Amino acid sequence: MLKLKKVILMVDLERFHFLEIFVIDDSLWLMFDIDRWGEKNISEICRQARQKQYQLAISNPCFEVWLYLHFNHTDSTDTKCKDYEKKLRTYLGSYNKTNLNLDVYKNHIVEAVKRAKTLHPNPQQNWPPTPGSHVYRVVEIILKAIKP
Repeated sequence: MLKLKKVILMVDLERFHFLEIFVIDDSLWLMFDIDRWGEKNISEICRQARQKQYQLAISNPCFEVWLYLHFNHTDSTDTKCKDYEKKLRTYLGSYNKTNLNLDVYKNHIVEAVKRAKTLHPNPQQNWPPTPGSHVYRVVEIILKAIKP
């Protein structure tokens, strides 16, 4: 099943690339969580993405780490998504992954980027080897693009 998901993931990105009109400065980003794939599959996905010049924004173990970085540093002992979902519930009073309240995060984006970069400063890493997120990579590009 993982192999099929991996193929679908790459095909969807290629189809999007084919259907859309891109300009020179545009880039395609592949954003996913480690917890759903396994290291061998992730290595292959990263290899294929790099071949096609797609950018990577991977979270370990999950996207909730990126959300939590808006408020605090990660703890290396928290290695499961449930840990970060619980932390978000505690910090925010509630947390629903299918219905995010983006307003609670928007004023903390710069701090989240700083915390994420501090955790994993090596730009050559395809994904964080410990709990963390490389979502900051695409966020930095977006912030530059919207800066007046």
